[in-house]
Amino acid sequence: MGDTLSHFTPAENLGGIKALGLMPPAMLAKRAGIDPASITLRSTPVEFAIKGRSVRVNHQNPLLAGRRKADRFLDGHTLESWAAQLDTRIFLWRGQQGDAFARSLPSDMHRFDFDAATLYDLYRDHIWLSPINSGSAMRKPALRGDWIYVSANATRREFLHNRRTDERRHFINDRVKEISLTCPIPPDMLKVLRK
Repeated sequence: MGDTLSHFTPAENLGGIKALGLMPPAMLAKRAGIDPASITLRSTPVEFAIKGRSVRVNHQNPLLAGRRKADRFLDGHTLESWAAQLDTRIFLWRGQQGDAFARSLPSDMHRFDFDAATLYDLYRDHIWLSPINSGSAMRKPALRGDWIYVSANATRREFLHNRRTDERRHFINDRVKEISLTCPIPPDMLKVLRK
């Protein structure tokens, strides 16, 4: 996963993150008393408040780009259900991938840098690796389903050959392009993890 993993969030979220921790969008919505299904497939950022603290959740336009061809790249999901599962994850970027992603973001974004080894030691059962950007359906979107995510506990071989288990998944020697976390990081743990 590299030495450093980065997470990007709107600067206005910092107060809430420091007080409540880092949470996936679906969890944030629940904490705000909002049905998580009501924020899926959002074409603009969604804003709400938790305990008086501002929260802004980014749009899902890269996924919406595939709405006319969802049946060709989604396995076992609709566009809505895939968007919903994306909202149960905190996405992390590594090294140069994070730098490239940062350049595509608005200037008001804040970057959290985490020590990858410490994150792995503390949260390995909740870390998932993907060979694609699972939230993007731009250009020619790769086939994906729940199987696209490989546990950080898996062997290197299991990850490398994950997409070649049948005639549909013919890729070999995949590389990690995306890292996601399926649990929150409490405020006290953020201090332990930050570089």
